[in-house]
Amino acid sequence: PCALLLNRKRCGRFKARLVVLGNRWRPDVEDNNVFAPTVSHTANRVALTHTAKNAFHPIPFDIGNAFIRASMGDVKVCVKLPESFVSKDKSDSGRRILLKALYGLPISPRLWAKTLARDLREMGWLESKHEPGVWVKHLLDPDSGQLVLAGLLTVYVDDCLLSYRTKEEAEIEVQKI
Repeated sequence: PCALLLNRKRCGRFKARLVVLGNRWRPDVEDNNVFAPTVSHTANRVALTHTAKNAFHPIPFDIGNAFIRASMGDVKVCVKLPESFVSKDKSDSGRRILLKALYGLPISPRLWAKTLARDLREMGWLESKHEPGVWVKHLLDPDSGQLVLAGLLTVYVDDCLLSYRTKEEAEIEVQKI
């Protein structure tokens, strides 16, 4: 089943979110492949220290509606919509197969992480092999002909911190992401 959550944001606007009641999740496979890699507090501190040391420009940002940007792929999940979403037609049972991940579904963070990782790789970002949730981007320095660190990105589910060489480059990169 699904629930419609309504709340008021600090700015006074309202937010509505359709959420799967994840405690009813019954995966076909019993492996525990539902978690997403997230940045550790230590890695975030290291990234911020590097940002300050190299005078990079930091921009914290949130990716809105992150989970619904992820496709369900081969995972089949049937949900029952809230009564207010179901048409009055007798043939409509209110059941739907999800095409996109929803909040509350245990596999959603993993699907979202895979989607974000694919998109970041296409944009030239490389994930740290030793620290999940930390991404780096190198660019070729025209003067020396060597690769130099252009930016750092830390990701905690959908909350990100981007540090880039200049404010202008940072703003452009945030728009791309």
